[in-house]
Amino acid sequence: MAKNLLSASVAAPGFYGLNTQESSVTLAAGFALQADNCVIDKYGRLGARKGWTYQTKQDGTYAGVDIKGGHEFIDIDGDRYFGVWSDTTFYIVAADELTAVTYTGSNTITTDGWQAATLNDAAYLFHKDYEPIYFNPTTGQLTDVDTATNSTTVTITNSATVTVANQYSVTLTHSGTTATAVQVNHRLATGDTVVVSGANETEYNGTFTITVLDDNTYEYTMGSSPSGDATGTTVANTKIAEVTHTAHGFEDADTVTISGANETGYNGEFTIEVTGLNTYYYSMITVPSTNAT
Repeated sequence: MAKNLLSASVAAPGFYGLNTQESSVTLAAGFALQADNCVIDKYGRLGARKGWTYQTKQDGTYAGVDIKGGHEFIDIDGDRYFGVWSDTTFYIVAADELTAVTYTGSNTITTDGWQAATLNDAAYLFHKDYEPIYFNPTTGQLTDVDTATNSTTVTITNSATVTVANQYSVTLTHSGTTATAVQVNHRLATGDTVVVSGANETEYNGTFTITVLDDNTYEYTMGSSPSGDATGTTVANTKIAEVTHTAHGFEDADTVTISGANETGYNGEFTIEVTGLNTYYYSMITVPSTNAT
């Protein structure tokens, strides 16, 4: 009497992966106990690893060649090369034939023992008795590593063009001969010197020693009393040099060396305070009367 067919599945040995538990008898037979020359795929299963087959060809370009080693190299474009070598010569295997690779370096190669590795789009070969050599897929030649044409010369510099200024807008009022200057976040201290200019009332202009009232205000004594509060475009040059330096990457208390300013007070080595991604300031010993040029 006919019966319904039943489906059955047979798991390959090691289908469930490698048994890493202490017991080798309590897990299903689908687990492998030993993994030799295999890989574990993304699902945890065992799979065969690609390997090499013995080359037994002895005729054609293989005739008389005692091959001692080989290396598979895939370049950045995906082109595949298989190189082999004897005691004295290197070859590329293509279409089941050997093609000798020209070596243009300084080594006189007379012995086997090379090890190969793929690094940065080139195949490099190393031997304890020789300078390292490499295969350049662009030229199809072997040469010494110290003449590598696929390397790049890198110039490292820590200099940058910056703009430096010490001139700030101020508002000037007075009481008798005492001038009061409002300069936002001036960063000055009592006893510092400022150079004031631009006031139509000339009594405000000149070089003065200041007394600080707060973070935004200081005062100084003029030679005589002006006729009124200052008019015109009034500015003060101070010891605080503001630097505009695109994407400087500095932190507070870093050190910079400034050079090239015609006004020598700006030049030198200074500890900075950062005010923004593109700005910082430092304190000078002298007070230049203009922005840096």
